[in-house]
Amino acid sequence: MRVERIQELFRKLKAEAEAEKITEEEFEARVRDLLFRDEEGRYWTIGAQTEKWYRYEAGEWVQDSPPATLERAEEEESAPREKAEATTPEKKRRFSRRVTIGLVVAAFVVCPLLAALASYQFGMMAAGPRGATYSPTPSGEVMGTPIVAPSPSPAPTDTPSVPAEEPSSPEAEATPTEPSPSPTREPTATPTPQPSATPEATPSYIHAAPTLVFPEDGAQFGPRYEAVLEWKPVPGLGEGEYYHVEVYWNDPTPDWGDYVRDTTSTFPSSPGFYRGEAVDARYYWHVTVRRQQGQEPAGPSDPATSPQSDTWVFLLPEN
Repeated sequence: MRVERIQELFRKLKAEAEAEKITEEEFEARVRDLLFRDEEGRYWTIGAQTEKWYRYEAGEWVQDSPPATLERAEEEESAPREKAEATTPEKKRRFSRRVTIGLVVAAFVVCPLLAALASYQFGMMAAGPRGATYSPTPSGEVMGTPIVAPSPSPAPTDTPSVPAEEPSSPEAEATPTEPSPSPTREPTATPTPQPSATPEATPSYIHAAPTLVFPEDGAQFGPRYEAVLEWKPVPGLGEGEYYHVEVYWNDPTPDWGDYVRDTTSTFPSSPGFYRGEAVDARYYWHVTVRRQQGQEPAGPSDPATSPQSDTWVFLLPEN
């Protein structure tokens, strides 16, 4: 395989990771599978972060320029499995950059809060002495009980004033009765529509998901293998219904599809078709039952009458 082709596949894989179509762990795992050998038997690979070529020598990865063509390395026990780049400094710089940004953001958030708290406490401290000046008698600061005891003695003189204030108390008692209707708000009316929405969200399928049969999940085949995909028939397949087969590689977007009424489909994997397109030689496939709406089957444009089957993978090495 030419080096330009390998770099093109790597850039496509990295674009999928940046678009969050695949996770960072899946991206690094696929990059580690990009292991190649030259005519002299030396191992080569691309760094996941630096995007540069590395050659394996004396137990370490050394940055170097690869030859024009490389062959995919077989899964051997002697093959190196460690990362082919010194990512520690870059990750440290990225981590320190994140820490610096986090500290700056924290300073902008915490400092105003501390200032507001300090001003609030200062205001409370300032309000304390003002409240003390409004005390009825300075003697009350020493003891409160002696002041309350003399108050009943002038009660005879103050009795006329007390009844005068009593008529106002019923008005005050009438005011609490007004908030009492407020608890009569009935919040129970809001949750009632929520349960009715849940049954409408369930899709209406009339068939169970197809069951995949062959090739088994994770099976690997030789260079001349034609990928014949097989699954169990779905009972009660109606008029206009068909099996929609989808195969994809390198990213979750389907790259090849087929519409059949039978329970088998041949993936054109011979040289010159799609063999060698997968960066890690992995091809993923699944089957869905759909109902034809137009003159011909339209795949995703036709409504699905069954859930999608499990997704299996088969390996087709280029050589």
